[in-house]
Amino acid sequence: MSEFKFSFFLDDDNAGLGSQQDKREHQSDSQLPKRHLACRIVSNTDKMSPDWNPRILSLSGGDISLRCVNLTAVESRLRESGNQLLLRTSAENSDLIPNFYEGGFKIWECSIDLIEHLLARGIEFGEKRVLDLGCGAGLPGIFALTKGAAEVHFQDYNTDVIHHVTIPNTIVNLPPETILAERCKFYAGDWQQMNVFLNPERLEAMKYDIILTSETIYNPDSYPALIQIFTDHLKLSGSIYVAAKTNYFGVGGSTHLFTEALSKTNSFCTESYQITTEGLSREIIRVRHKTLPS
Repeated sequence: MSEFKFSFFLDDDNAGLGSQQDKREHQSDSQLPKRHLACRIVSNTDKMSPDWNPRILSLSGGDISLRCVNLTAVESRLRESGNQLLLRTSAENSDLIPNFYEGGFKIWECSIDLIEHLLARGIEFGEKRVLDLGCGAGLPGIFALTKGAAEVHFQDYNTDVIHHVTIPNTIVNLPPETILAERCKFYAGDWQQMNVFLNPERLEAMKYDIILTSETIYNPDSYPALIQIFTDHLKLSGSIYVAAKTNYFGVGGSTHLFTEALSKTNSFCTESYQITTEGLSREIIRVRHKTLPS
């Protein structure tokens, strides 16, 4: 898949966002418990905001291009407005604060790997139900929408990420006539709470054909909750695509530990694809239910 590369094109005239604070009402993450954020649906708007100033992300060798709001400008605007989430990340100089912020204001390289892998392998999304888990900017889920997915659900730990990044990115990538509520849902909260909230009757028809997730296995403590979502919400015929660094130094996670945790459930089989060995090695893991006995 080396012929597929993500290229960034940014018009300097569109580098900044307007300073006016977004007036859409939502509950700030700073007002909620940090360890177990209650899962909830985040409301959306179908209206394009003139101050998003999206930049184009083109897939060389592919037949699509994606757009993304200017994340640096979004962060700057929110800090200026006193957003507690971003003020704390600035104070701690960190892109990740456990149980508080999970890095959703950044585009992580493994999400790019995931899109390129799906594109290179011709994964079909037509009429599929898709979950983008730990979505951040939401680019893999948005890619699925552009490829004909019937419905995509996006989940991130932080409401502010969904509200200021994921929803705007979805809107700027869909045709203007699209009614967002008919094709997308947006969830905020942690995985443990989401697993209780989502499809409580565990109806097979309401499960997902494809689950996409990237840069979410860095902490082994999160594996049980993540695997439980896989167990409860993937259709029997479905597939999961996990994009990750081979090792997360300093935090303990790795693709080896994660596939080992999946193996211990005796419910899943995995296939791994090496993406790069340059710098930090990265992989894509495909996860499926084990074949049921005849």
